[in-house]
Amino acid sequence: KNRILNYTDKFLHCAAFIVHNCSCYQKKNGIIYQFISTLKTWDSAREYCREYHTDMAMIESSAENAEVYSVKPALAQVWIGLYRVPWTWSDNSEYSFKNWLPLQPDNFLFNQFCVVENALHQWNDEPCALEFPFICQKGDSSLKFIANRRQQYVCVVYYTLT
Repeated sequence: KNRILNYTDKFLHCAAFIVHNCSCYQKKNGIIYQFISTLKTWDSAREYCREYHTDMAMIESSAENAEVYSVKPALAQVWIGLYRVPWTWSDNSEYSFKNWLPLQPDNFLFNQFCVVENALHQWNDEPCALEFPFICQKGDSSLKFIANRRQQYVCVVYYTLT
């Protein structure tokens, strides 16, 4: 059953994410983050997020990073919306906030183009074909229009006006 969960509910309902397909939400400044326990490749996760939400999680500050971290089970590694060539968010906006593991990104074997947030709350580049649970976001498009004027067309395509 999908609903906005508080921190206590999150641990009761989402601790068993491997057994049940649960959803956790966190609302912050018009953005709702949702943990999706289904394992998907990065591309499939982005497609799912765009169909049923707005897009994959795009983290633009330490506060947003903490919000994303708060909706996922403690031991889960999850896809977020960051990918390489060059590093951009899934809506093609530039990224400036970083939370990489030490010595990351490393593009090991030259095929790590997508990013997971690990159990330590840090980012690591991984092959996009691996399957992980993921974080989607829903948000007020007006926030993106203000923050990313040059991405206005992308926002019109992917963000629902409220």
